[in-house]
Amino acid sequence: MNTLTQIATHWIGGRYVDAGERRDSINKATGELIGKYAAAGVAEAQAAIDAALSTFWKTSWKEDRLLRGRVLNTMASEFERRTEDLAKVLATENGKTLPQARFEISSVRSSSLTAAAADSIERTAHCGLDAYARRARHRPLAARPWL
Repeated sequence: MNTLTQIATHWIGGRYVDAGERRDSINKATGELIGKYAAAGVAEAQAAIDAALSTFWKTSWKEDRLLRGRVLNTMASEFERRTEDLAKVLATENGKTLPQARFEISSVRSSSLTAAAADSIERTAHCGLDAYARRARHRPLAARPWL
Protein backbone atom coordinates (compact mmCIF):
# COMPACT_ATOMS: atom_id res chain seq x y z
CA MET A 1 0.00 0.00 0.00
CA ASN A 2 1.26 3.47 -0.83
CA THR A 3 0.51 5.03 2.54
CA LEU A 4 0.20 8.57 1.24
CA THR A 5 -2.42 7.86 -1.45
CA GLN A 6 -4.51 5.00 0.00
CA ILE A 7 -6.69 5.03 3.08
CA ALA A 8 -6.32 2.17 5.57
CA THR A 9 -9.80 0.73 6.08
CA HIS A 10 -11.28 -1.98 8.32
CA TRP A 11 -11.72 -5.68 7.51
CA ILE A 12 -15.18 -6.57 8.85
CA GLY A 13 -17.28 -9.55 7.89
CA GLY A 14 -15.08 -10.54 4.97
CA ARG A 15 -14.91 -7.14 3.29
CA TYR A 16 -13.15 -3.80 3.59
CA VAL A 17 -15.23 -1.14 5.33
CA ASP A 18 -14.54 2.59 5.08
CA ALA A 19 -15.77 4.43 8.16
CA GLY A 20 -16.00 7.78 6.40
CA GLU A 21 -14.08 9.90 8.90
CA ARG A 22 -10.38 10.10 8.06
CA ARG A 23 -7.48 10.70 10.41
CA ASP A 24 -3.77 11.15 9.97
CA SER A 25 -1.36 8.39 10.96
CA ILE A 26 1.75 9.96 12.44
CA ASN A 27 5.18 8.39 12.95
CA LYS A 28 5.56 8.53 16.74
CA ALA A 29 9.34 8.90 16.54
CA THR A 30 9.52 11.69 13.92
CA GLY A 31 6.10 13.36 13.93
CA GLU A 32 5.95 12.78 10.15
CA LEU A 33 2.68 12.01 8.34
CA ILE A 34 2.85 8.39 7.14
CA GLY A 35 -0.69 7.95 5.86
CA LYS A 36 -4.39 8.20 6.58
CA TYR A 37 -6.88 5.77 8.05
CA ALA A 38 -10.64 5.43 8.37
CA ALA A 39 -11.51 6.16 12.00
CA ALA A 40 -13.96 3.56 13.31
CA GLY A 41 -16.93 4.58 15.36
CA VAL A 42 -19.80 2.85 17.11
CA ALA A 43 -21.29 1.54 13.83
CA GLU A 44 -18.04 -0.12 12.74
CA ALA A 45 -17.44 -1.58 16.21
CA GLN A 46 -20.96 -3.03 16.27
CA ALA A 47 -20.54 -4.45 12.74
CA ALA A 48 -17.28 -6.15 13.83
CA ILE A 49 -18.95 -7.57 16.95
CA ASP A 50 -21.92 -8.80 14.90
CA ALA A 51 -19.62 -10.45 12.34
CA ALA A 52 -17.57 -12.17 15.06
CA LEU A 53 -20.67 -13.42 16.89
CA SER A 54 -22.21 -14.64 13.65
CA THR A 55 -19.08 -16.63 12.85
CA PHE A 56 -18.94 -17.96 16.41
CA TRP A 57 -22.57 -19.11 16.56
CA LYS A 58 -23.39 -19.98 12.93
CA THR A 59 -20.29 -21.85 11.76
CA SER A 60 -18.23 -24.78 13.01
CA TRP A 61 -15.34 -22.48 14.02
CA LYS A 62 -15.82 -22.89 17.77
CA GLU A 63 -15.94 -26.71 17.61
CA ASP A 64 -13.63 -27.57 14.68
CA ARG A 65 -10.06 -27.37 15.92
CA LEU A 66 -8.76 -28.80 12.60
CA LEU A 67 -10.34 -25.91 10.71
CA ARG A 68 -8.97 -23.42 13.26
CA GLY A 69 -5.57 -25.05 12.96
CA ARG A 70 -5.51 -24.74 9.17
CA VAL A 71 -6.71 -21.14 9.13
CA LEU A 72 -4.57 -19.90 12.03
CA ASN A 73 -1.43 -21.70 10.83
CA THR A 74 -1.88 -20.21 7.36
CA MET A 75 -2.22 -16.78 8.95
CA ALA A 76 0.87 -17.34 11.12
CA SER A 77 2.86 -18.47 8.07
CA GLU A 78 1.92 -15.27 6.25
CA PHE A 79 3.00 -13.18 9.26
CA GLU A 80 6.33 -15.05 9.32
CA ARG A 81 6.78 -14.70 5.56
CA ARG A 82 6.23 -10.95 5.80
CA THR A 83 8.00 -10.34 9.13
CA GLU A 84 10.34 -7.62 7.84
CA ASP A 85 7.57 -5.67 6.08
CA LEU A 86 5.27 -5.93 9.09
CA ALA A 87 8.08 -5.02 11.50
CA LYS A 88 8.76 -1.83 9.53
CA VAL A 89 5.06 -0.92 9.66
CA LEU A 90 4.86 -1.59 13.42
CA ALA A 91 8.02 0.41 14.05
CA THR A 92 6.78 3.33 11.96
CA GLU A 93 3.22 3.43 13.26
CA ASN A 94 3.85 2.61 16.92
CA GLY A 95 7.32 3.92 17.63
CA LYS A 96 8.69 0.45 18.34
CA THR A 97 12.25 -0.54 17.59
CA LEU A 98 12.63 -3.14 14.83
CA PRO A 99 13.70 -5.84 17.32
CA GLN A 100 10.59 -5.14 19.45
CA ALA A 101 8.37 -5.30 16.36
CA ARG A 102 9.96 -8.57 15.17
CA PHE A 103 9.46 -10.09 18.62
CA GLU A 104 5.79 -9.09 18.64
CA ILE A 105 5.27 -10.65 15.20
CA SER A 106 7.04 -13.84 16.32
CA SER A 107 4.34 -14.42 18.96
CA VAL A 108 1.64 -14.94 16.33
CA ARG A 109 2.55 -18.61 15.79
CA SER A 110 2.36 -19.57 19.50
CA SER A 111 -0.93 -17.69 19.99
CA SER A 112 -2.37 -19.42 16.92
CA LEU A 113 -1.32 -22.85 18.15
CA THR A 114 -3.01 -22.28 21.51
CA ALA A 115 -6.28 -21.26 19.82
CA ALA A 116 -6.14 -24.09 17.30
CA ALA A 117 -5.47 -26.74 19.96
CA ALA A 118 -8.57 -25.98 22.00
CA ASP A 119 -11.28 -28.62 21.78
CA SER A 120 -13.99 -26.00 21.90
CA ILE A 121 -14.65 -22.39 22.80
CA GLU A 122 -17.31 -21.70 25.39
CA ARG A 123 -19.11 -18.49 26.32
CA THR A 124 -19.57 -17.59 29.96
CA ALA A 125 -20.65 -14.50 31.85
CA HIS A 126 -18.86 -13.30 34.95
CA CYS A 127 -19.22 -10.01 36.84
CA GLY A 128 -21.35 -8.52 34.08
CA LEU A 129 -18.77 -9.26 31.33
CA ASP A 130 -18.96 -11.84 28.57
CA ALA A 131 -15.90 -14.07 28.42
CA TYR A 132 -14.87 -16.70 25.94
CA ALA A 133 -12.75 -19.58 27.24
CA ARG A 134 -10.83 -22.02 25.10
CA ARG A 135 -10.97 -25.43 26.77
CA ALA A 136 -8.82 -28.50 26.38
CA ARG A 137 -10.08 -31.85 27.61
CA HIS A 138 -9.12 -31.22 31.25
CA ARG A 139 -8.35 -27.54 31.71
CA PRO A 140 -8.87 -24.07 30.23
CA LEU A 141 -6.08 -22.91 27.93
CA ALA A 142 -6.94 -19.22 27.78
CA ALA A 143 -9.73 -16.76 28.37
CA ARG A 144 -10.39 -13.35 26.88
CA PRO A 145 -13.06 -10.96 28.21
CA TRP A 146 -15.21 -9.07 25.74
CA LEU A 147 -16.34 -5.68 26.92
